[in-house]
Amino acid sequence: MPRQSRYFAVESRIEKGYGVANSLTTRGASFPNGAILGFDTVNDSVIPNPGIRESAYAAMQVRVAGTNINATTLLATDYLNHFNEIIMLFDLVPDAPECIEDCRAWRNTGYAEHFAQSSIADSALAAEAYGHSPAKYREPFDAAIEEMTVLAQSAIGQMGLAVEAEDDERVRQIAEDTSKALRTLVDMASAIIHGETNTLQQSQIDEILGIG
Repeated sequence: MPRQSRYFAVESRIEKGYGVANSLTTRGASFPNGAILGFDTVNDSVIPNPGIRESAYAAMQVRVAGTNINATTLLATDYLNHFNEIIMLFDLVPDAPECIEDCRAWRNTGYAEHFAQSSIADSALAAEAYGHSPAKYREPFDAAIEEMTVLAQSAIGQMGLAVEAEDDERVRQIAEDTSKALRTLVDMASAIIHGETNTLQQSQIDEILGIG
């Protein structure tokens, strides 16, 4: 039977005195046990011949050799620049409140969409390789991305209200707490890209968000 893992998503309600977030919603999900054979991560279906999946993964490993795509996970760190952008904007808002409009304009883009819009070398290959990334890497990576997206979007809304209220102390608190949490999550996502697994444990998330 496949190992049951937990899929965590942050419902970030930033409130003064409660750290970056004070609630965490957990949605249980059944994930594959990390095996790359016989599981189609693109279509979420079982392939009749496990060798097909193994051959496709091996072939993609050869294709990404010498690029910025990790040959083990088939993921690329360039995608994380999208989150580094919003972190930079959060850092600016306390001293330049007008930058809140740039924050409000920020939207997360999916992995494939990011590389479809990218002009970097091997962007098309990066988008294709993502579909062949083993589940034991891609699933925690996707979970980390959702954590960051929910956290950033919630913080933007809360910070916007604080800017409108001219509550400078609260603006700075939200910006600093959220930037710190996002940087930690970016580091976790980067570790997954470079081959680390099991980086999204409940205790780690709680520590990042100041819960408990």
